[in-house]
Amino acid sequence: MLPLGPKPYRMNEAVPQIGMCLFFVLSGYLITMTLLKRPSVSEFLIRRLCRILPLAWLFLAVVLPLSRAPSSLYRAHFLFYANIPPIRLTGWTGHFWSLCVEVQFYVGVAILFRLAGRKSLWVLPFLALAVSAFRAWNGDFASIVTYHRIDEIFAGATLALVCACPLAARVKGMLNRIPPYAAMALLVICCHPSLGMVNYVRPYAGMLTVGSTLWRPSGQRIAWLESRVLRYLAEISYGLYVLHPLTMHGWFDPANKVVKYLRRPVGFALSFAGAHLSARFYESRWIALGKRYRADMGG
Repeated sequence: MLPLGPKPYRMNEAVPQIGMCLFFVLSGYLITMTLLKRPSVSEFLIRRLCRILPLAWLFLAVVLPLSRAPSSLYRAHFLFYANIPPIRLTGWTGHFWSLCVEVQFYVGVAILFRLAGRKSLWVLPFLALAVSAFRAWNGDFASIVTYHRIDEIFAGATLALVCACPLAARVKGMLNRIPPYAAMALLVICCHPSLGMVNYVRPYAGMLTVGSTLWRPSGQRIAWLESRVLRYLAEISYGLYVLHPLTMHGWFDPANKVVKYLRRPVGFALSFAGAHLSARFYESRWIALGKRYRADMGG
């Protein structure tokens, strides 16, 4: 929504890759840990769908008619496979590619877990390497297509698995010896499009970055990662992700670039306000409903 430095530096390409990699790695880690600690597929799906679907479907119900999208696109959006070729995303829903990857992972890992239990999750590290190799074979540094991108989620799943295995204490000790800022610097390098083949290492640089921060002794923690500001951003982040394109069209997108960027702060303010209201008064109700289902199931 804003230029991040001179265009030749390609920071508007690099920075989103950093954010998406961290998001996917964290997601893979948290989902896998959830299944390891609470091995109930039905509970897992109910909680995740109550978290994801209400706001996503509400957004789609508004923007698809508003953007006059053909009816043929509706099913792909509402069932979250619009990022699979042929790509069916629109100008209003282009950001949903990452949600499509996420939901496809939920469904896939739930099926895997239901069929073969906890041990089946150990296939995920091998799938991560297979997807990375497939990306390298196709020369795809960054993609919105699931089978060219899901290695980042699988890398997070791998982090969860190795930190829950009998060698967990040794693995955590090794991760604690990695300087977090060095891991972050490696991730930044692996996310810049001009550096070519190092982008294939991005999922594993993200895994090291997350792993180097999770279990640090109290005296070595990175204070700003535990700040109230980041906690608040985490609370509203899903709403911010879903809703922000509403402030990138129409009045917010005039032909004159100077006017467009002068209006961006208004768009930011409305995006944050919408995300705050959504988190407090809409999403929270559905999350609570998912928790009640868990309680009814004996969770």
